[in-house]
Amino acid sequence: MPFSLPYIFVRGEVTDGLGRTKDYLGRESYRQRFREKLKIDPKYGTLNLRLDDRNRKRLKNINWHEGIWIEGFEKNGEEHGAAEAYPAKIGKTDCAVVVPEERKSYRIMEVVSNIHLRSRLNLKNGDILDVKVFIQQDKSWL
Repeated sequence: MPFSLPYIFVRGEVTDGLGRTKDYLGRESYRQRFREKLKIDPKYGTLNLRLDDRNRKRLKNINWHEGIWIEGFEKNGEEHGAAEAYPAKIGKTDCAVVVPEERKSYRIMEVVSNIHLRSRLNLKNGDILDVKVFIQQDKSWL
């Protein structure tokens, strides 16, 4: 991973997503961008974490730092799926936090990994999870 210290911890509650990201990640060319840039194949979709006010602010703070840009794709003349990604860890498991360019709020944090996080970590809705998100302070918009 190209990032090291510093990092920001974000705590969230495991929840179901809306399923929109599944469509994006079903595109091989889109997943290839994650493999090339993050060494992560998000074929299992995202793990969604609902954030309280304190952790929403942390996710916003992360987004002020430059992450790894994942280009979107074009469908019916519209651009979809562009996002900034940040290398992360859940315990010892490598993952990445994905912040979509078309974000409407910071209530949900999306996490991708090479493994199916829910089953590997035995997670269910309502479980509380800490994610260590790596940032580059020298590449900040602050």
